[in-house]
Amino acid sequence: MKRYRVWLLSVVLGLAALGVLVYLLASSGISYAETLLFTIIRAFLHYLSLFLLFLIVVLAFLPGQFGLLEGSLSAVYAAFGIPFSVALGAALLYRLSYSLFPFAAGFVLLPRLMKQALTAVSESHPQ
Repeated sequence: MKRYRVWLLSVVLGLAALGVLVYLLASSGISYAETLLFTIIRAFLHYLSLFLLFLIVVLAFLPGQFGLLEGSLSAVYAAFGIPFSVALGAALLYRLSYSLFPFAAGFVLLPRLMKQALTAVSESHPQ
């Protein structure tokens, strides 16, 4: 619980520092202050969202992280400018390639392997 408080305090202090920077830029009268401000805020929110998404993926306790992995990968890809529909398709293709294809290959090869195992057992123990 103590680490959570330290993390929360650091986030609050970081936002306060960002607020001070915004105030100083706005009061300085520099013409590009708004552009710089929006760039800083956008970068901060971008990296904060990526951190939170990766934290959600790491802390997921669902078996195989079903749904969470696809949503997180899609959101991260979308944050980098890829359209969400394409990002979701890529995440689903990733899920298919690393979980369903090995399962299907095992399902297809299981009868052959069982036959080989039974043949080996029957040859080693003749009646």
